[in-house]
Amino acid sequence: MSPVTRRWAVSRSLWIPGVVLAAGVATAAVVAFQTSADRAEASSILRTAGFGSLLGALIVAVGLSLVRRRSAAVQVAAVALGAVAVTVFGVALTAQAMFISSHDLGVLAVVLVMSAAVAASAALVIGQWIRASAAELGVFARQALDPDISAAVPAGLATAEFTFLAEQLATAQRDLAEARRRQADLEQARSELVAWMSHDLRSPIAAIRALAEALVDGVVDEADDIDQYQRSIIVETERLARLVDDLFELSRIHAGAVDGEQPMSALHLLVGDVAERAAVRARAEGRTIHTDIEPVATAVPERDMRRIIDNLLDNAIRFSPAGGDIRLGVAATEHGAAVTVADSCGGVSDEIKSRVFDLGYRADDARNRNDGGGGLGLAIARGLAEARGATLTIDDHDHGCVFALRVPGALS
Repeated sequence: MSPVTRRWAVSRSLWIPGVVLAAGVATAAVVAFQTSADRAEASSILRTAGFGSLLGALIVAVGLSLVRRRSAAVQVAAVALGAVAVTVFGVALTAQAMFISSHDLGVLAVVLVMSAAVAASAALVIGQWIRASAAELGVFARQALDPDISAAVPAGLATAEFTFLAEQLATAQRDLAEARRRQADLEQARSELVAWMSHDLRSPIAAIRALAEALVDGVVDEADDIDQYQRSIIVETERLARLVDDLFELSRIHAGAVDGEQPMSALHLLVGDVAERAAVRARAEGRTIHTDIEPVATAVPERDMRRIIDNLLDNAIRFSPAGGDIRLGVAATEHGAAVTVADSCGGVSDEIKSRVFDLGYRADDARNRNDGGGGLGLAIARGLAEARGATLTIDDHDHGCVFALRVPGALS
């Protein structure tokens, strides 16, 4: 609770009793002046009743301070008896001022004693209800913290405040269960990522070591063979560099360290440039990229958006079959622009679509590919998109999957 909210709560807790007290005094004054013979008598009655009430209130305040840390039953009983005590002092002083007979005063005393007994009994019953509800609430709170127990919200609690607190605990229990589930999923994803990346890093390192040892030991001595080994080392080194770069990019996203000082570029121009570069690789691997790029008035951070589009096209090239088509489009939307990348992978299951953006996730057939991918491209693409206020989703189309990047009109 903020300091301002706390001060408002304290002031409200004092303001409401003050209003009630003022209303009571005003009502007593109206009754006194309406029922008295003259103003002097009314004023005398008010002074006498006020003095008695003040004296009783002081006694009640002392009593409440003494039972402040006691149980709810004791506190409620103290309040009830205090109310009766205020009435007793007020009536006693008023009766003395009005010269009521001892017989009438005795009758009044009997009535007040009986009233005090009834009030104390009722207060003790209410206190027992509060104590029982507090105990139930305590048990429910302990159960809510136990992940192995599905606790039900206790019914029939003594007060609306207890019911509200139980509902808040139930909400917290659901949130805690969801947080535990997300944490378990995250831990599983991290474990899978470590296992997969260990395998993916080990492969180029082992290849580089074997090629280098062959050159050093003179296993190959022909110029063409030496040149081939050297080129292979360069290829494996680039593969290793890509994996390390992906890990660095991912750690930057998770740390919230997305670079805000980037040159801005027109979205349609940037997408067209990335498409031209990717088309060379696509043709070399037997795929064709078709573009339908409309001019849009949307500027984007150049480095991050280039990385997103490049990762989406790389994924489409990997999973489209030889001779397959990849369609890249840019179109204006009501709130900005949309970039779509449709491949011809043949479609994926709902289970794969639900995990395709997870860290290190690759479908089973993809793990058999020796393409050097670490399974981080789509996770990086979504992370960068969300960091910039954009959204990245996957859906089906006639011949495969379509990734849709929706970019707002103004990006951070």
